[in-house]
Amino acid sequence: MKRALLLTATLAVAAGATSAGAEVLTIDPKRVTNFERPILIRPGETVASEISETDFRVMAGWNAEHLSFAGRADETVSVRARTDLPDFEVVVRGPGPGGKILTRGSAKDAALVATLPKDGNYYILVNSKGPGHVGKYLISLGAGDVPPPAQREASTVASPSSGAPGPVALRWVTAAPLAVQAAGQIGAAGFCTGKEPAAPSEMRHAIESGVLDSRLRDDLKAAGFTVVGGFTKTPHGAAPVSLSAEVRITSFLGCLSNWGIADFDTAFGKVAMAVDWVVRDRATGAELIRLTTQQSVDRKKDSGGLLYLTQDAFSANTKALLATPSVQAALRRPALAGSRPDDGPARDPLRMVVPPWRPTAFGARNLLDLPKVVDSDIDATDEDKASARETYKIKATAGETVSINVADAQRPLRVSVLDLQNTLLTDTFGASPSLKWKAPATGDYLILVTSAEKPRQTPYRMTVESDLRPKDPPKPVVETPKPVAAPAKTPVASGAAKSTPAPKSPTPPPLPKLTPPPGVLAAEVGKSINRPAGKVGAAVDLFVFIGEAGSVLQASAGAPGAGGHAITLYTPEGDQILTADGVDQTQLTAVLPKDGIYLLAVGRQNAAKPYKLSLKAEAPDIFQWSFRNLAGYDILAADGRLLYSTCWTAPGGTLSYSFASGIKGSLTVQRGGAGRWEFAGQAPRPFTTKLVAGVFVRTYDNPGESTPDTWTLEAPEPKTGPYRGYFCR
Repeated sequence: MKRALLLTATLAVAAGATSAGAEVLTIDPKRVTNFERPILIRPGETVASEISETDFRVMAGWNAEHLSFAGRADETVSVRARTDLPDFEVVVRGPGPGGKILTRGSAKDAALVATLPKDGNYYILVNSKGPGHVGKYLISLGAGDVPPPAQREASTVASPSSGAPGPVALRWVTAAPLAVQAAGQIGAAGFCTGKEPAAPSEMRHAIESGVLDSRLRDDLKAAGFTVVGGFTKTPHGAAPVSLSAEVRITSFLGCLSNWGIADFDTAFGKVAMAVDWVVRDRATGAELIRLTTQQSVDRKKDSGGLLYLTQDAFSANTKALLATPSVQAALRRPALAGSRPDDGPARDPLRMVVPPWRPTAFGARNLLDLPKVVDSDIDATDEDKASARETYKIKATAGETVSINVADAQRPLRVSVLDLQNTLLTDTFGASPSLKWKAPATGDYLILVTSAEKPRQTPYRMTVESDLRPKDPPKPVVETPKPVAAPAKTPVASGAAKSTPAPKSPTPPPLPKLTPPPGVLAAEVGKSINRPAGKVGAAVDLFVFIGEAGSVLQASAGAPGAGGHAITLYTPEGDQILTADGVDQTQLTAVLPKDGIYLLAVGRQNAAKPYKLSLKAEAPDIFQWSFRNLAGYDILAADGRLLYSTCWTAPGGTLSYSFASGIKGSLTVQRGGAGRWEFAGQAPRPFTTKLVAGVFVRTYDNPGESTPDTWTLEAPEPKTGPYRGYFCR
């Protein structure tokens, strides 16, 4: 017989409605809840709260509070309500803000009952509308039994044979450039007529609002992964790999049967989305997997709103990602070396991205704590007959000066400040409106951003600052390596000549310890491995080693009388770089394109013969290093466009460049920084390179080229695309 967890939600205006001995948690009436910030409730607890005008506003006269509890697959929950609120409803939703509605109703006369489909965090929405829609209530969560393992097998995600899931560090979900985001349409009424445009900026803000970060975390946890990384600082913690996602919406068609509740349950539509996923090794930053998934969703009514359609499409892409065996293997790989604490820039704590299709023109307000930079759109759901506007609510103290600046708008905008009685205090109008205003009294105030000229839709960025509040909040703590103490200076005897030592290339830090996965042997540059005799017949040994960008690797395998051998070197992503073969002794020489963990395979015709593998590397000097890395890859701009691709003409000597413009050239740099550029139909451009205070200075010898090229040691590594091959073809 199925065991049940009884969730009793007792809603009342008196504390006497709680069961004897229950622990009561009183919620601050000023607290505002939403799907990202719900009230948490656990078995054995009772929450006392209150629906007020400041709570999440669906529309004028309709407010809601959000609660969340952790549920298990196949548990049964029961929600019972008692309240004096006249038009009252309780909704139980599945995991995630866009989760399926499991049950809904007044719950006053009979309990609402639902069976939970899977493990996850579930939501209870308490809605009240109409006259007398504000008031107190209580919710009690009763303790219950967890279903036995046999009951849960069908709903849990099985781990593949490669081993138990390891922790994964999540990078922030980012939006692809506007140029590749699709424009969409939003219609109204039952037949979805009167379609209005949805701009690419609205797609970008739906992606960047932060809800996809939460959904990715929930989906990975549901698949059995441990996730590290917070929402306010860079991902951290002990995890072998990190996962990043760049999202673009390729098509969107939505419909709202009621514009006034555009982000609630009556919205439906179709969203198609593509996601570029990257799995990186955190010890080296090397890419392990680069994969694009493309999924779409078609939701009818009760979809949870247009914003949640985006989340559903993202979840479909996450499932497609996790269904790929190579991705599962990469995410479950053991730690090969110590992880780096920083996986990319933290989100700006001052930036607020307002999700699109969330109207505020009907009384709902976006709450702002100052200072804040707001990225938003005035879209079709913000329109009324005369204008389109968005509303923000701030708190200010008497005498506090608040400055408001709006930029990046495509239409002229009016910025107005009002009190809660809708009395206009000040306003301004223009392409980039800006104003300063001093609060006459301590209290709440409204900021209205209005677009009156058709077409009214436009993105904008609004910066709201105060003279009483700091602009620079404490920055997230990011671990950084401790600087190495400079060696003590040797005293120079009086009268002795002082010699100026020749500049030296910086000494590389020691490589971290490498722990290979099962079936793979660890190798180390500068050392040899003796492999014993095995069974008669052909065999292949796999080795991993840590390589330095730009170093010239010299690998040799064999022994007298060992027979035929072949050595194959692979990039950190698994693409073949070079293969060399020979009899008794085989040698391979290659320039490593980037810092990373490389795979090297040694095949032998007769495994009954022992052999020795030796790895050596000639470190480039700092001038050669400055151009040798990333050979063989597509180099991309920040927006994903191809800048150039590279390949070796002669390993370690001449590097060929193919620019996106169609121009081809070659670059040769020797130790000491001397070299030359060569372009077809042009005279060679010889140069010399110096390193001055951490800055490379490249000076050309040609007459007329008086401006040198400069770049720094700290210049970020370029983003790489597909591996094209080691040698030019």
